[in-house]
Amino acid sequence: MQYSPTRPSRVQRIYKTKEFTAKRVGEKTVAAAFSDHLAVILQLSVIQRGRGFWKLNASLLDEEVFREKLRQQRKTWRQQKRFYPDWAIWRERYTKKNTRLFCIKEGAERRRDFMRMKNFYYECIYDVLRNTHPHGLKMTMLNRPKAKITTYTEPSYSV
Repeated sequence: MQYSPTRPSRVQRIYKTKEFTAKRVGEKTVAAAFSDHLAVILQLSVIQRGRGFWKLNASLLDEEVFREKLRQQRKTWRQQKRFYPDWAIWRERYTKKNTRLFCIKEGAERRRDFMRMKNFYYECIYDVLRNTHPHGLKMTMLNRPKAKITTYTEPSYSV
């Protein structure tokens, strides 16, 4: 916004829709560096409904086991192609949906397996700490599961 002590300028107007106004929580103007305009800062409350768009987690494709499972699934999905008028409709209505569901399921299974493994190793650590072994032996016993936990990183599978 251009600042003038005597009269408003044309660029001092901001137009907004009713929907935009409803999401407005606050607003203020601050001096903008290297300009005779003021910057307008708007605070909006954004409530996201639903799950939004799904995006394939590309890290799944790094695993040969997953790629092989996907290949097998695609073979079975191809058998359904004959029930659709053409390839594009089959892909849009059948394979896209099934690919998404397959990837979501595989990602959830991997996260569940990872959490089980992590919990197992933490239980091992707690068992060693509760035990009455000498300190030196405890340290040796703790290093085994600790090494396994720190060398295996948690998968970044998104839903």
